[in-house]
Amino acid sequence: MSVVKSLIATSLAFGLVSLIGCSSEGPDPTPPVLSNLSHTDQIILNNRSVVVSADASDESDQLTVTITQNGVSRDVTNNSGNFSASIMLEDNNNTIVISARDADNTTTETFTLNYPFFSFTDGQAASFVIGQPNLLSTAYNQDGGTAAAANTIANGAALFVVNDILLIADDGNNRVLGFNSLPTDANENKNADFVIGQVGFTGNSPGFGDTQLQFPNAVAANDNGLFVFGCGWIYGGFGGVIE
Repeated sequence: MSVVKSLIATSLAFGLVSLIGCSSEGPDPTPPVLSNLSHTDQIILNNRSVVVSADASDESDQLTVTITQNGVSRDVTNNSGNFSASIMLEDNNNTIVISARDADNTTTETFTLNYPFFSFTDGQAASFVIGQPNLLSTAYNQDGGTAAAANTIANGAALFVVNDILLIADDGNNRVLGFNSLPTDANENKNADFVIGQVGFTGNSPGFGDTQLQFPNAVAANDNGLFVFGCGWIYGGFGGVIE
């Protein structure tokens, strides 16, 4: 009987050793790493479409990265460890959460992107100027003369923004200037991208033909086209869709 007990004890000992030797590794103590975030807490101006991204790495091969905007998951693209998502910002605050997960850990970065419909304070300074070389100049057509150019205004009578296109009624030059994007640099001295009412940026003669304008002082636009109001008349159309 003692021999049997000895064999059982020996078998149990070897079984225990075998179980210990075959047991799985413990939890991974190293969490994923997030770095090189494209944005932190920022106010976003101009285009509301942005791409947020971050580099993510982990010692394991089980890394998963998610990006959410205000709690809604966005499609994530992985480009050699740089994870990104295209986001259309909502008005005001957008909470962006980037999470990297492995089997045992989660690393999260949270930040806010503010897209203000309007956000001003008393005495706030202008960010840029259109029609002048800098924020202190005031001369008609920049030099006080009659020579028009792509970056001059003789008398800004009205403006309108549609589909991120800025339209300015330049009353003194008998034209409407069009900008496909807003300037951001105070000293950019931005040129218009197109002109309506003149055959070129240097012309400013008044007229009443279908390609001419005289003293335009109001503009409006929608997906059907552009409408310009002058002294006793309204022109509409101008080539169709504003896009």
